[in-house]
Amino acid sequence: MTTETRVPTPQKCIMNIKKEAKYGNYHLKIYDNDSVGIEVSNTLGVLREFYKENGLEYKDTDNTQAMGRRFVNYLNEEVNADKIKISSFEKELRKVISDVSCIIGEEIPQDCYQINILSAPHKPNNLPENKMGIYIFKYQNDYLKIGKVGAKSNARFVSQHYLPNSAMSNLAKSLLSDGTFGVNEENVGDWIRNNCDRIEIIIDAELGDLALSLIEASLHYKYKPRYEGKNKETEAS
Repeated sequence: MTTETRVPTPQKCIMNIKKEAKYGNYHLKIYDNDSVGIEVSNTLGVLREFYKENGLEYKDTDNTQAMGRRFVNYLNEEVNADKIKISSFEKELRKVISDVSCIIGEEIPQDCYQINILSAPHKPNNLPENKMGIYIFKYQNDYLKIGKVGAKSNARFVSQHYLPNSAMSNLAKSLLSDGTFGVNEENVGDWIRNNCDRIEIIIDAELGDLALSLIEASLHYKYKPRYEGKNKETEAS
């Protein structure tokens, strides 16, 4: 007589969802075991896009679980200020631009520009097509330089300020002439990238040069950068 032994078919593990949030066409979920799921492909890439769109900070080493968990909390208005924050500096920049343009009577819409805050060490972004740019270099509490570029000035936006011999005037050349920071021609570019925060304001080119100049002038007046105008300690522009 043959006895047949039946092996039970494993039941699919069903995890309960303990927290979830919707963001556009995406569904974020936190399960009982604290794993995070998003119903999209390339989850980490999408999360990074979410953070950038909402002015949130993250580290390149942050993984999917950590970033997803914090973003769900953000959407549910349960933000832990020690783990994630909306940059108060971005809010300040937007207020300056809004207040000045409103006084003139031609408000610059907030959806016509975006702000990238790149903490040190930083890597500058390329200027997107059909965009103008404002850049701010900040060392600790010292604003070093604020400048503007038109839609066809990617080299000025991305690289020239790190290379002292790349233009008649740039941040690297100003730092060398200043002598305060102990840099030389060989290391000044790396010093800027490793020690300075860089803030980029990416502006729709259709707003035109007058809007670009207005934003730059407003930020000059507000932050009085070391190497601009009457505050410059050496020749720069």
